Amino acid sequence: TTPTDVPTTTPTDVPTTTPTDVPTVTPISPPVGCGPNKAELKFIIKTDARGPETSYKIKMKNKKGKFKNKVMGQRKFPRKKVVKRKKCIRKNQCYMFQIKVKE
Repeated sequence: TTPTDVPTTTPTDVPTTTPTDVPTVTPISPPVGCGPNKAELKFIIKTDARGPETSYKIKMKNKKGKFKNKVMGQRKFPRKKVVKRKKCIRKNQCYMFQIKVKE
């Protein structure tokens, strides 16, 4: 068959189905995992007016028993804010969490 020069039926004036106002099902976030032999470390720091003078660091103990390996850290936080941090760290290790405010 060959196409016609003119359409054979007319389209509808308005859509035939109205969309819903909001999604009908809330999407579910996939689980966040750290993988085998890891655990999620989460912490919250609530700063005061001295946030810019505040710092923290997390170090992991090495085979010689010294805390030399820096895992994470931050200097100069915002003033009067709640700061959330998280990181996957190795299980069965010893860690040191140190927080300081300059004097």
